[in-house]
Amino acid sequence: MVKIFGIFGGKKDNEGFELEYDEFVEISSDDVVKEEVKYKVKPLVIQEYMDIKPAIKLLREGEYILLINTKNLKIRDPTELKRVVDKLKQIVEKLDGDIIGFGKGEWLLVMPTGIKVDRGEEVDKEEE
Repeated sequence: MVKIFGIFGGKKDNEGFELEYDEFVEISSDDVVKEEVKYKVKPLVIQEYMDIKPAIKLLREGEYILLINTKNLKIRDPTELKRVVDKLKQIVEKLDGDIIGFGKGEWLLVMPTGIKVDRGEEVDKEEE
């Protein structure tokens, strides 16, 4: 066993498994394959219905996953928030993307064409 940082191999981890220390392999930055960026995440804040225009434009470009904060709109005008969500759902359905709300209805995650949210429903059905 190799002594690393004053710890001998054979020590047990938090789950009771024995730890072993092998040699480390260095990886240079030249060895790392850099992949082309396919999607970018764009945070947006929507405070009124008209604020969805940039979101719709970005969705149509197909390169952006949108993380939208709707907290202020939810507090100020829940009816207008419903209009915003309905419009975004309509656009997303046409583009074959997906949309999901989270954080007590204060956030929306909106995906472009070809990206779907795994809601776990299909997995649960298959297990039964």
